[in-house]
Amino acid sequence: MPPKPDISLVPNSVSYRPVDGSDPSFQDDENDISPVGSDLQSEANEVTEDDFYHRPILHPQLRDQLLLGQLYEKKAITQRGGNYEVTFMDMKIQIKHFELDVERGIKLRVEISEPGRRNHKHFVARAMDNDPAARVAFRATFYTKLGERVEMYPQSEKYDKKLLMQVNTLFDLLKGASLEQIIATPRRFLSIQKSADPRLSKFISPGDFTDGS
Repeated sequence: MPPKPDISLVPNSVSYRPVDGSDPSFQDDENDISPVGSDLQSEANEVTEDDFYHRPILHPQLRDQLLLGQLYEKKAITQRGGNYEVTFMDMKIQIKHFELDVERGIKLRVEISEPGRRNHKHFVARAMDNDPAARVAFRATFYTKLGERVEMYPQSEKYDKKLLMQVNTLFDLLKGASLEQIIATPRRFLSIQKSADPRLSKFISPGDFTDGS
């Protein structure tokens, strides 16, 4: 059998993909998402409950995976009509391609448009201009059963308030936001596994919307 083409992670900076379809540019806007690895923290420090509330939520390694492409090995669920579904950061993403080879996995990469500009391939439906979700697209890379490499941008077809707020939250996570910052921001949805902090009690799984959503 011929070797499988490599779709492993490639080190890179945050990719800002202009809405005009031109090549991505790489920016370092202190008010926007910073390049990968710019806010690494020492893992030797002991993390307290209060640190958990104030520190950035995403571990730098996970953040890198989301921005550079996360390979899901055999985790796509087959649905009727030849469609597939991947759970990505608690969000259901449908891949509509009837010849997808599940055994070879699916690579999802988060792509962010330039500040102030909508991403013309944004994932979530009916995002407002002031929603960060309007800038967020997911690029799916996979192979067909015949070995053809395919790239596509999944898009939700119907308005889903929870999904929209989840993508807004994902953008915040990629910026390095803390729980404190997220729960103080309207139009967000947050779900955490557990916490003894009373400020987070309403967001324990299955989660809840932030005030003003």
